[in-house]
Amino acid sequence: MIREDAVRPLLIVSTPALAAVLDAELIPRFEEAHDASVEAAYLTTTALRERIQEGTSPDLVLGMAGALGELVASAVLPQQDLVPLARCGIGVAIAPSLGSPPLSSVDDLIELVLRASSVAYSRSGASGIYFGRLLDELGIAERVNSRATILASGYAAQSVVDGVADVAVQLMPELMLVDGARILGPLPSEVQQELVVVMASAGSASVAQEAFSDLLVSPWADTAYERHGLSVVSHQQG
Repeated sequence: MIREDAVRPLLIVSTPALAAVLDAELIPRFEEAHDASVEAAYLTTTALRERIQEGTSPDLVLGMAGALGELVASAVLPQQDLVPLARCGIGVAIAPSLGSPPLSSVDDLIELVLRASSVAYSRSGASGIYFGRLLDELGIAERVNSRATILASGYAAQSVVDGVADVAVQLMPELMLVDGARILGPLPSEVQQELVVVMASAGSASVAQEAFSDLLVSPWADTAYERHGLSVVSHQQG
Protein backbone atom coordinates (compact mmCIF):
# COMPACT_ATOMS: atom_id res chain seq x y z
CA MET A 1 0.00 0.00 0.00
CA ILE A 2 1.24 3.50 -0.88
CA ARG A 3 -0.25 5.65 1.82
CA GLU A 4 1.01 8.99 0.49
CA ASP A 5 -1.36 8.66 -2.49
CA ALA A 6 -4.35 8.40 -0.19
CA VAL A 7 -4.01 12.18 0.14
CA ARG A 8 -2.70 13.20 -3.28
CA PRO A 9 -3.27 11.26 -6.50
CA LEU A 10 -0.32 10.54 -8.74
CA LEU A 11 -0.55 13.05 -11.60
CA ILE A 12 0.51 11.90 -15.07
CA VAL A 13 0.55 13.99 -18.24
CA SER A 14 0.65 11.76 -21.30
CA THR A 15 0.49 11.66 -25.06
CA PRO A 16 -2.93 10.45 -26.27
CA ALA A 17 -1.11 7.51 -27.88
CA LEU A 18 -1.04 5.87 -24.44
CA ALA A 19 -4.60 6.77 -23.43
CA ALA A 20 -6.14 3.37 -24.09
CA VAL A 21 -3.43 1.27 -22.49
CA LEU A 22 -3.22 3.52 -19.44
CA ASP A 23 -6.97 3.80 -18.85
CA ALA A 24 -7.85 0.19 -19.59
CA GLU A 25 -4.86 -1.65 -18.16
CA LEU A 26 -1.95 0.11 -16.47
CA ILE A 27 -3.75 2.58 -14.21
CA PRO A 28 -6.34 0.05 -12.94
CA ARG A 29 -3.58 -2.49 -12.26
CA PHE A 30 -1.54 0.07 -10.32
CA GLU A 31 -4.49 1.38 -8.31
CA GLU A 32 -5.60 -2.11 -7.34
CA ALA A 33 -2.10 -3.27 -6.39
CA HIS A 34 -1.21 -0.20 -4.35
CA ASP A 35 -4.54 1.11 -3.07
CA ALA A 36 -3.60 4.39 -4.70
CA SER A 37 -5.17 6.79 -7.20
CA VAL A 38 -3.89 8.18 -10.49
CA GLU A 39 -5.05 11.21 -12.45
CA ALA A 40 -4.05 11.27 -16.13
CA ALA A 41 -4.31 14.16 -18.58
CA TYR A 42 -3.87 13.41 -22.29
CA LEU A 43 -2.34 16.21 -24.35
CA THR A 44 -0.88 16.56 -27.81
CA THR A 45 2.84 17.23 -28.14
CA THR A 46 2.28 20.98 -28.54
CA ALA A 47 -0.24 21.23 -25.69
CA LEU A 48 1.95 19.12 -23.41
CA ARG A 49 4.92 21.43 -23.98
CA GLU A 50 2.80 24.53 -23.35
CA ARG A 51 1.20 23.12 -20.21
CA ILE A 52 4.54 22.31 -18.61
CA GLN A 53 6.05 25.64 -19.64
CA GLU A 54 3.08 27.33 -17.96
CA GLY A 55 3.92 25.63 -14.69
CA THR A 56 1.93 22.39 -14.51
CA SER A 57 3.84 20.04 -12.21
CA PRO A 58 2.94 16.40 -12.92
CA ASP A 59 4.75 13.52 -11.28
CA LEU A 60 5.46 11.82 -14.60
CA VAL A 61 5.41 12.98 -18.20
CA LEU A 62 4.91 10.44 -20.99
CA GLY A 63 5.48 11.82 -24.45
CA MET A 64 7.37 11.66 -27.70
CA ALA A 65 11.14 11.49 -27.40
CA GLY A 66 11.81 14.59 -29.50
CA ALA A 67 9.39 16.83 -27.61
CA LEU A 68 10.49 15.69 -24.15
CA GLY A 69 14.14 15.91 -25.16
CA GLU A 70 13.59 19.56 -26.05
CA LEU A 71 11.95 20.19 -22.67
CA VAL A 72 14.93 18.67 -20.87
CA ALA A 73 17.41 20.61 -23.01
CA SER A 74 15.59 23.89 -22.29
CA ALA A 75 15.37 23.09 -18.54
CA VAL A 76 11.56 22.98 -18.57
CA LEU A 77 11.97 19.43 -17.27
CA PRO A 78 14.79 18.38 -14.93
CA GLN A 79 18.02 17.14 -16.51
CA GLN A 80 17.66 13.37 -16.83
CA ASP A 81 17.81 10.37 -19.09
CA LEU A 82 14.53 9.68 -20.85
CA VAL A 83 13.30 6.09 -20.51
CA PRO A 84 11.83 4.57 -23.70
CA LEU A 85 8.47 2.85 -23.18
CA ALA A 86 7.14 1.86 -26.60
CA ARG A 87 7.19 2.71 -30.28
CA CYS A 88 4.28 3.58 -32.53
CA GLY A 89 3.83 4.32 -36.20
CA ILE A 90 1.45 6.54 -38.12
CA GLY A 91 -1.60 5.00 -39.74
CA VAL A 92 -4.49 5.82 -42.03
CA ALA A 93 -8.22 5.35 -41.44
CA ILE A 94 -10.74 5.70 -44.26
CA ALA A 95 -14.46 5.89 -44.87
CA PRO A 96 -16.23 2.80 -46.27
CA SER A 97 -17.05 4.78 -49.41
CA LEU A 98 -13.39 4.61 -50.46
CA GLY A 99 -13.39 0.84 -50.62
CA SER A 100 -10.09 -0.93 -49.93
CA PRO A 101 -7.41 1.00 -51.83
CA PRO A 102 -3.78 -0.11 -51.74
CA LEU A 103 -1.38 1.62 -49.34
CA SER A 104 1.93 -0.09 -50.00
CA SER A 105 3.74 2.72 -51.81
CA VAL A 106 4.15 6.48 -51.74
CA ASP A 107 2.21 6.69 -55.01
CA ASP A 108 -0.67 4.83 -53.33
CA LEU A 109 -0.66 7.35 -50.50
CA ILE A 110 -0.59 10.32 -52.87
CA GLU A 111 -3.48 8.92 -54.88
CA LEU A 112 -5.50 8.28 -51.73
CA VAL A 113 -5.14 11.74 -50.18
CA LEU A 114 -5.72 13.51 -53.50
CA ARG A 115 -8.82 11.41 -54.10
CA ALA A 116 -10.22 12.17 -50.65
CA SER A 117 -12.88 14.83 -50.22
CA SER A 118 -11.08 15.81 -46.99
CA VAL A 119 -8.10 14.48 -45.04
CA ALA A 120 -8.25 14.89 -41.26
CA TYR A 121 -5.11 15.35 -39.17
CA SER A 122 -3.97 17.32 -36.14
CA ARG A 123 -1.24 19.89 -36.60
CA SER A 124 -0.59 20.02 -32.83
CA GLY A 125 0.24 16.32 -32.49
CA ALA A 126 3.52 14.67 -33.42
CA SER A 127 1.96 12.63 -36.22
CA GLY A 128 0.15 15.63 -37.70
CA ILE A 129 3.25 17.83 -37.57
CA TYR A 130 5.14 15.13 -39.45
CA PHE A 131 2.31 14.57 -41.95
CA GLY A 132 2.13 18.28 -42.70
CA ARG A 133 5.86 18.27 -43.52
CA LEU A 134 5.42 15.13 -45.60
CA LEU A 135 2.74 16.79 -47.73
CA ASP A 136 5.17 19.63 -48.42
CA GLU A 137 7.93 17.20 -49.37
CA LEU A 138 5.58 15.34 -51.72
CA GLY A 139 4.55 18.61 -53.36
CA ILE A 140 0.83 18.15 -52.66
CA ALA A 141 0.35 20.27 -49.54
CA GLU A 142 -1.66 23.02 -51.22
CA ARG A 143 -4.05 20.62 -52.92
CA VAL A 144 -4.63 18.50 -49.81
CA ASN A 145 -4.82 21.34 -47.30
CA SER A 146 -7.27 23.36 -49.39
CA ARG A 147 -9.95 20.90 -48.31
CA ALA A 148 -8.35 19.26 -45.25
CA THR A 149 -9.92 18.97 -41.82
CA ILE A 150 -7.07 20.22 -39.63
CA LEU A 151 -7.77 19.67 -35.95
CA ALA A 152 -6.51 21.69 -33.01
CA SER A 153 -6.82 18.57 -30.85
CA GLY A 154 -8.69 15.29 -30.64
CA TYR A 155 -8.81 12.13 -32.70
CA ALA A 156 -8.65 12.48 -36.47
CA ALA A 157 -10.55 9.25 -37.13
CA GLN A 158 -13.60 10.70 -35.38
CA SER A 159 -13.92 13.13 -38.28
CA VAL A 160 -14.19 10.15 -40.63
CA VAL A 161 -16.72 8.36 -38.45
CA ASP A 162 -18.75 11.59 -38.26
CA GLY A 163 -18.64 12.04 -42.04
CA VAL A 164 -16.64 15.26 -41.96
CA ALA A 165 -13.63 13.69 -43.72
CA ASP A 166 -13.06 10.42 -45.52
CA VAL A 167 -9.36 9.94 -44.68
CA ALA A 168 -7.65 10.38 -41.29
CA VAL A 169 -3.93 10.27 -40.54
CA GLN A 170 -2.71 9.82 -36.96
CA LEU A 171 -0.72 7.50 -34.72
CA MET A 172 -2.05 3.94 -34.92
CA PRO A 173 -3.00 3.72 -31.20
CA GLU A 174 -5.00 6.93 -31.55
CA LEU A 175 -6.86 5.66 -34.61
CA MET A 176 -7.70 2.52 -32.63
CA LEU A 177 -9.30 4.60 -29.88
CA VAL A 178 -12.18 5.69 -32.13
CA ASP A 179 -15.17 3.36 -32.18
CA GLY A 180 -16.11 2.50 -35.73
CA ALA A 181 -12.84 3.66 -37.26
CA ARG A 182 -11.89 1.63 -40.34
CA ILE A 183 -8.10 1.43 -40.32
CA LEU A 184 -6.58 0.88 -43.74
CA GLY A 185 -3.05 0.36 -42.40
CA PRO A 186 0.22 2.11 -41.63
CA LEU A 187 1.86 4.68 -43.88
CA PRO A 188 4.10 3.12 -46.55
CA SER A 189 7.48 2.14 -45.14
CA GLU A 190 9.33 4.71 -47.29
CA VAL A 191 7.56 7.58 -45.51
CA GLN A 192 6.70 5.97 -42.18
CA GLN A 193 7.77 7.84 -39.07
CA GLU A 194 7.95 5.63 -36.02
CA LEU A 195 7.86 7.66 -32.84
CA VAL A 196 9.22 6.54 -29.49
CA VAL A 197 7.17 7.25 -26.38
CA VAL A 198 9.40 8.00 -23.41
CA MET A 199 8.99 8.65 -19.71
CA ALA A 200 10.35 11.65 -17.81
CA SER A 201 10.16 12.69 -14.20
CA ALA A 202 8.85 16.20 -13.66
CA GLY A 203 9.64 16.59 -9.98
CA SER A 204 10.92 14.97 -6.81
CA ALA A 205 10.66 11.19 -6.78
CA SER A 206 8.02 9.62 -4.54
CA VAL A 207 7.27 6.04 -3.64
CA ALA A 208 4.16 6.11 -5.85
CA GLN A 209 6.04 7.63 -8.77
CA GLU A 210 8.75 5.00 -8.58
CA ALA A 211 6.20 2.20 -8.36
CA PHE A 212 4.30 3.44 -11.39
CA SER A 213 7.55 3.96 -13.30
CA ASP A 214 8.50 0.34 -12.60
CA LEU A 215 5.13 -0.82 -13.92
CA LEU A 216 5.55 1.16 -17.15
CA VAL A 217 8.74 -0.75 -18.04
CA SER A 218 7.62 -4.17 -16.84
CA PRO A 219 7.11 -7.22 -19.10
CA TRP A 220 3.41 -7.06 -18.23
CA ALA A 221 3.25 -3.51 -19.58
CA ASP A 222 5.10 -4.55 -22.77
CA THR A 223 2.35 -7.06 -23.50
CA ALA A 224 -0.29 -4.42 -22.83
CA TYR A 225 1.40 -1.95 -25.19
CA GLU A 226 1.28 -4.48 -28.00
CA ARG A 227 -2.44 -5.06 -27.44
CA HIS A 228 -3.03 -1.36 -28.04
CA GLY A 229 -1.11 -0.82 -31.28
CA LEU A 230 2.37 -0.08 -29.94
CA SER A 231 5.55 -2.09 -30.25
CA VAL A 232 8.04 -2.88 -27.52
CA VAL A 233 11.43 -1.18 -27.23
CA SER A 234 14.39 -1.72 -24.94
CA HIS A 235 13.77 0.18 -21.72
CA GLN A 236 17.38 1.31 -21.35
CA GLN A 237 17.80 4.92 -20.33
CA GLY A 238 19.44 7.31 -22.73
